Amino acid sequence: MQRQRRRWEAFSESSPTRALLCIFVIWKALLLLVVTLSPGPDYDTSTLLLLHGGDDRGPSSPSSRTNGGHRVWLSRGAPHGLEKLVRWDAIYFAKISERGYLYEQEWAFGWGFTRLIALSTKVGGKGNTSLSAEINTGIAIAHIAHLFSVIVLYRLTELMFGGRRGRKLAFIASVLHIITPAGVFLSAPYAESLFSLLNFSGHLIYATGSTPSRGGRSWGNDLLLVLSGAAFGLATTMRSNGLLNGIIYLFDVASELRSLSRNGIGIANARKIVALGVAGVLVGLGTVIPQWIAYLEYCSGTESDRPWCRHTIPSVYTWVQDHYWNVGFMRYWTFSNLPLFALAGPMLSILGLSAIWALRRPNIRPAARTKRVASPAPGAAGGESFTRTQLQKFAMPQLVLTILALTTYHVQIITRISSGYVVWYWWLAFLISEEPQIVVFGRKWNLAKPIVRWMVVYAILQSGLFASFLPPA
Repeated sequence: MQRQRRRWEAFSESSPTRALLCIFVIWKALLLLVVTLSPGPDYDTSTLLLLHGGDDRGPSSPSSRTNGGHRVWLSRGAPHGLEKLVRWDAIYFAKISERGYLYEQEWAFGWGFTRLIALSTKVGGKGNTSLSAEINTGIAIAHIAHLFSVIVLYRLTELMFGGRRGRKLAFIASVLHIITPAGVFLSAPYAESLFSLLNFSGHLIYATGSTPSRGGRSWGNDLLLVLSGAAFGLATTMRSNGLLNGIIYLFDVASELRSLSRNGIGIANARKIVALGVAGVLVGLGTVIPQWIAYLEYCSGTESDRPWCRHTIPSVYTWVQDHYWNVGFMRYWTFSNLPLFALAGPMLSILGLSAIWALRRPNIRPAARTKRVASPAPGAAGGESFTRTQLQKFAMPQLVLTILALTTYHVQIITRISSGYVVWYWWLAFLISEEPQIVVFGRKWNLAKPIVRWMVVYAILQSGLFASFLPPA
């Protein structure tokens, strides 16, 4: 057993990408097996109605007409288990991808994701834009994006912490992203996988552009900041919570303004502030562009306009969340929702504890048992101070997300939308590799193993529930 463990450790260190790919394939196969063996959609038959008898109008508009192409896909074109990946929001994503946004409430679902599925289906299918093709494309995008997000997280962690120790943390964090509690939501036609890829990419580009250099800031650094804003903006078109990444740029602008007040303005400082401003605008455009498209469709300036058209900020997204989904401050705090808060509790705790850990500028020097790690580590790219500062900035959006999920969102979604945030993976990787005990309320707790066990069990159970059209979703 020990020999096999040493062989695996040597393999994962010499070929981390191949090792991660092996784990990824095994995990995805396990989840698909659970999905396939689940009892079936007793709770809701929307998928069957959509695929076997739905018309072109919406997920819940059954008609007597049957699309033969859909039946061919289900019976011959793909395993039966894939049908069970089309549950809950996946139904909306697939149908919107096929025929565009038809109903007002559909604007709650990521515009960028549906447009990517539609475009990919059109290009890859040589004009075949049937619903079955859209579903197939959405599932493929989810798996590919999840795999690449694992690799990007590895590169980001390696950049942040540096050296052999950084590679070890990178491998652990990437494995944690594979087995994240989001589970089957990263396999189904949901936006979470692509959001993770774009969000991690934005962090990687941003960290690269922020890395100190001996020659001072260059145009290349500023260009990378702008590109990171573009990545975050694309992530925002997938999930609206990508807008929280703008906090990172606000932090930097405030820091630069403080520097200007002390040292005066310089060309490099001014150029960086402009780059940060452009990056922030790009993040915002990820929300503004879909809103503007909806505004042009629904708001003509006549009495027939929808109520939200007359709001100070005419946002279809906030209207849909409020009017159709009853999303608002403390609205979810009802006795009947207590089980959902209990399900979300572990992830909320993990996100909160890890964000506080990062904001406190943790001691990230190598522990005694790893002191042989070559210098400079951690953060070979920019030193320990650089790593701590980046941790603080990356923790801010995660902490705000945690507060919003607890007070405003449908709280159970936190287990899947947390998959796109980096700090909690790093915190847990540190617990696993170096600091198994943490102090909470004056007591020492060994949390690493219980958290990982919970992640695995929750993801497997949730996959079976999802495939049977049962909550939580």
